[in-house]
Amino acid sequence: MSEYRVALRYARSIFSLATERGIINEIEADAISILKLCKTNHDFYVFLKSPVISHDKKWSIIKRVFGDSLNESMFSFIHGIINKRRDVLIEQILTRFLDLVKQSRGIVSATVTTAIPMTEALRAEVLKHLQSQVGAKLEIEERVDKDIIGGYILKFNDKVIDASVSSRLNFMKRYLLESN
Repeated sequence: MSEYRVALRYARSIFSLATERGIINEIEADAISILKLCKTNHDFYVFLKSPVISHDKKWSIIKRVFGDSLNESMFSFIHGIINKRRDVLIEQILTRFLDLVKQSRGIVSATVTTAIPMTEALRAEVLKHLQSQVGAKLEIEERVDKDIIGGYILKFNDKVIDASVSSRLNFMKRYLLESN
C-alpha cells in the first residue's frame, strides 16, 4: 500500500476519533504544533524519520518534548503510530488529517505554481475562477518554479491541471519524436 494511502487511513482514524469525542479543534491545534516543530526544527524532523532510533526512545523523547501540551487522545494516537512502526509517516498523517478538517469545514486547499510571483490582481482573478469551478471556499498556496517557463500548474482535491509552457513543449516534443 502506498505511503499516501496509509497516511490517509491513519488520518481518517484520528479525524473520526476527534469528531466522535468533540475534540476536533484540540487535535487540530496539536497537529499544527507538531507539524510546525517538524518544519522549524530540522533535528526533530530527522529524529522522527530515523529508522536507527528505537521506537521506545522516540516515544520517551516525544513525551519529554510535548509534556502536557498535547491532548491525551493525540498522545495515544502518536504512541500507536510509533508502536505500529509508522512513525516515519507522522508528518504525512498529520497533513492528511488537517486536509480532512478543512474538507469537513468546506474549505478546499489548492496549490498554484507559476513561473513568476502572481500579482494581487491575478491572485484575485484566479481565486474567483477557482471558487466558481470548485464551488467551495479556497485556501491557496502559491509556489514559484521558473522551470515551468510560463502558465500555471494547479493542484486541488487530488487533481492536477497542468497548463504550463514546459509541459506543452514536452508534449509537442514527444509528438514530433513519435511521428518520425
